[in-house]
Amino acid sequence: MGYAISSFDDIAAFQPVVNGVGGNLVAIFASRLSTALHRTSVQGSVPFWAPKKWYQYPLHTFGRSANPESKTAVILAFLAVPGHLLFYFVISRVKIYYNSVNVATMTPSFIVFYTSVAILQVILLLLICYWLVHLTWRKNMNPDNVCIPYLTAIGDLLGTAFLAICFYGLYWAGETRLKTS
Repeated sequence: MGYAISSFDDIAAFQPVVNGVGGNLVAIFASRLSTALHRTSVQGSVPFWAPKKWYQYPLHTFGRSANPESKTAVILAFLAVPGHLLFYFVISRVKIYYNSVNVATMTPSFIVFYTSVAILQVILLLLICYWLVHLTWRKNMNPDNVCIPYLTAIGDLLGTAFLAICFYGLYWAGETRLKTS
C-alpha cells in the first residue's frame, strides 16, 4: 500500500472506504449466519441447510432457498453499490472543496472500475464468510467470536489489493493523470 500511495495520492482517500464497507457488510453476514446456526443446530454438527461439499458454497451463499440467509447475502452485495457511490460522491465533493481533486478520479471509467473492484471485494468476502462460519461451527467454535476478526483482516487485504489494481489498471490503460509523480 505504501508503494501505491507513493504513486497515487488519491488512493489514500478511497482505501478506508473500501475496507470499511466490505468489513462492515461481511460482519453483518457473519453475525446473521451464526445466529441461524445457533437456532437450527447444535454447535459442532452440520445443520440440514448447510452445503455438503466445498464446491457448493457459492451456490448456497447467494441462491439456495434452504439457506436462511441467502437473501441477506444478495441484499448485502447489492448494498455495496449505493454505499460506494455515496462515499465516492462525498470524497469527490470534499476534494473539490479543498481544491485537491484529481480530475482522473472523476471520469466515468474510474467510477465504474472503482465500484466494480469494491463489489468484487464484497462478493468474495461473503463467499469466504459463508465457508468460514460453517467451518468454525463444525470445529465446535463460536463463529461470532472467531470469524469477524479474520473476515475484516481478509477484507482489508482484498480491499487494499483491489484498490491498487484499480489505480494501476487504469493507469496502464492510459489514464496517466492518476499518477502523482
